Amino acid sequence: MFTAHTKLHTTLLLQRNLDHITAQELDSYAADLWMLAPPCQPFTRQGKQRGGQDYRSCSFLNILQQIKLMQHPPKWLLLENVVGFEMSDVHQLLADVLTAGGYHKQEFILTPLQYGVPYSRPRYFCLGSKHPFPVQLPSNDSPALCTPALLLELKRSQADQQDIMAAATQPMASHIKQVQSIGQYLWSGSQQQQQQQRQQRQTLTHSPALPTQE
Repeated sequence: MFTAHTKLHTTLLLQRNLDHITAQELDSYAADLWMLAPPCQPFTRQGKQRGGQDYRSCSFLNILQQIKLMQHPPKWLLLENVVGFEMSDVHQLLADVLTAGGYHKQEFILTPLQYGVPYSRPRYFCLGSKHPFPVQLPSNDSPALCTPALLLELKRSQADQQDIMAAATQPMASHIKQVQSIGQYLWSGSQQQQQQQRQQRQTLTHSPALPTQE
C-alpha cells in the first residue's frame, strides 16, 4: 500500500504491488515528494543482512529502477530505515540512482534521545533533493554519522551570518536616510530660492513706472 498526495490536493490510498509498478504509472501521480520506508528485515543487524538478495527488497529495487525511467521524477525524497541500511548494497544502489538523477543527498542517523525523548531507537534517514540544501554538511567516509548536534551548530552558524548581514545593513540604512535627508534639504532650499526669485520678478513687474523728464 502507498499514499499519493497529488497536485489536485487529493489523497489516494492504493493497494498496489510495487514489485511491478511502472515509471508511467508513477509519473501519472505527479508527486513532488516521496516518503519511502522499505522493509527493514533485509538490513537489520539482528537479521541475516542479505540486502538486495532478500526477496523483501524487490519492491524497493523496482522503485529505484523506475526512478531512472521516469519523465518527471520527484523533486524530493525522504527515506527511513534501520541502522545497517547504510552498509548494504541497496544503499549503494540508492546513492547511484540519486547521483545519476541529479539529486543532492544528505544522510543521518538520528535517535529520539538526541531530542530529549527517552526512547533509544536510532534510525537511518536519507534526504534527496533536486535543489541544493540551504546548509551543506561536511562530507566524510561515514556521512550517515552526522548528528543533530552538528545540525544545530550549522543552524547557529547560519543565524550568526544573518546577524552579521543585519548589522552590516544598519549603517547602510542610516547612510541612505542621511542622504535622503540631505536631498530633501537641498530640494527644499532650491524650492525656496525659486519662490524668492519668482516673487522678485513679480515685484519688478508691478512696480510703478518712473516719471519721465521733459
